[in-house]
Amino acid sequence: MDSREERSPASLGSSAGAGATGESLEQVRDLLFGTEMRALDRRVQRIEERLGREITALRSDLKQRLDSMQRDLAREVETLSQGLSDVKSERNQVAEAAMARVEESAEAVETRLEDLRVEASAAHEELRLTSLEDGREIRTEVAAARVEDQKRLARVFAHLARFMDEGANQATTKAP
Repeated sequence: MDSREERSPASLGSSAGAGATGESLEQVRDLLFGTEMRALDRRVQRIEERLGREITALRSDLKQRLDSMQRDLAREVETLSQGLSDVKSERNQVAEAAMARVEESAEAVETRLEDLRVEASAAHEELRLTSLEDGREIRTEVAAARVEDQKRLARVFAHLARFMDEGANQATTKAP
């Protein structure tokens, strides 16, 4: 324990009555709310860290999925191209029909790729909005905690003022 934690409220009240300074008031605040504020700061920091990790994990997962889809699409296109080469070498007439199917597949792949881009963009926007909303919630919680701390501090100061008034009244009644 440091010297600030060893002081009792009565000794703080008497030293405050004898000429309280801004430093002693700060010590009282630190004694009363320091631990709570540090705990709140740590909680906010942990929430921010968790949010950062979750955002990073979501981005990584999204990138992996997109990479996987691109590889799959590349393999599918490669397979279709190979099939086209085989068909061309076997029959010229069948090659023209196969070419039409490949073009249709390429259009479907392009359409699907565009759909995936739109989905990825929507997922990114949803992630961004979720992050913003989480940030708003955290700010709201912190603001509510701050208001509650201010109310507590006001009660403590009111109690301290009553205590100091009682001490001053007792001192004047004991004076000869």
